[in-house]
Amino acid sequence: MIINSKFSVSLLKYQKLQLLKWQFILLSMLNLIDGLLTYWGLYTGTISEANPFMRWVWNVSPETFIGLKIFLSCILIVLANCTYRFQFQVFLCYVLTGINVIYSGVLLLHLYWVTTSTFY
Repeated sequence: MIINSKFSVSLLKYQKLQLLKWQFILLSMLNLIDGLLTYWGLYTGTISEANPFMRWVWNVSPETFIGLKIFLSCILIVLANCTYRFQFQVFLCYVLTGINVIYSGVLLLHLYWVTTSTFY
């Protein structure tokens, strides 16, 4: 079976673009879940916000805090649908993978803090 090399390259590029798109969507979901857990933790007083900018936003208004997290998640969804326009797509995919791994760790830490301090 002979595969057309142009088709192979197109399929590989399509797969890379899909992976990059899902990296943005995952980051959007992690950001939103982090925002909700942080909101809950800050509201109940079980955690404190380490990010100075987000701490300032929280002090301005908790609703602004969650609104900003929702807005940033929406921006990431929009970027997910524009992945074909990015240069350095492979590099960006590696960067997003690293960010998603770190963010997942932070999210697990938030989840641990909120659940252990709320339920015990």
